[in-house]
Amino acid sequence: MQTLLIGVEVGTSAVKAVLYDLAGVEHFATRCAYSLLTPQPGWAEQDADELWAALLTVLRETASAAAAHGRVAALALAAQAGSVVPVDAAGAPLAPLITWLDTRAADIVAGWTRTGAAGRIRQISGWHPHPGLPLATIAWMTRHVPAVVRAAVCFADVHGFLLHRLTGQPLTDFSEAAEMLLLDRATATWSAELCALAGIQPRQLPNLLTAGAVAGELR
Repeated sequence: MQTLLIGVEVGTSAVKAVLYDLAGVEHFATRCAYSLLTPQPGWAEQDADELWAALLTVLRETASAAAAHGRVAALALAAQAGSVVPVDAAGAPLAPLITWLDTRAADIVAGWTRTGAAGRIRQISGWHPHPGLPLATIAWMTRHVPAVVRAAVCFADVHGFLLHRLTGQPLTDFSEAAEMLLLDRATATWSAELCALAGIQPRQLPNLLTAGAVAGELR
């Protein structure tokens, strides 16, 4: 019986899964598309539960195909970076997933540029602030939907949201975390200063792992 690996990529428009053996031979591939929602000009959202349903669809199809070839030993997950969704303790979304394509926070970023805060953001995170990335997106939520921010146990990137559903733990890796613009590049920890700028606490962000680390067993 062959040992098999499933690779999954969760993009902005679809989730893809590929089944490989340890020699790198591809045995099966599938994809499932989902919607990008634009309820207002400049807004770009997704239904996080729709992404989860699409992930389950491709995993079921891939697992079914795997039965004819061997045993699946591991699942590797990559996901779109820069998108964020507030969730409760069970990992249920409290609002739509706001994607990296969203520009609703442009005025907030412009304000940071005027006041000089943008330079401090760059110094800590290594990134210039951008309206589509979570630092600005969460700051917008703090201003406009404060009840959601107070209720959120975690502001998860797509990686963190799906790993929470898969393993029971809100987890993300450092490359995904960096694009949230809330990570202190000097300490490799969530920055209390940048979190305060967004209006949240570091404890409201996913736990951090290096890329390639074992996140846990599937529930």
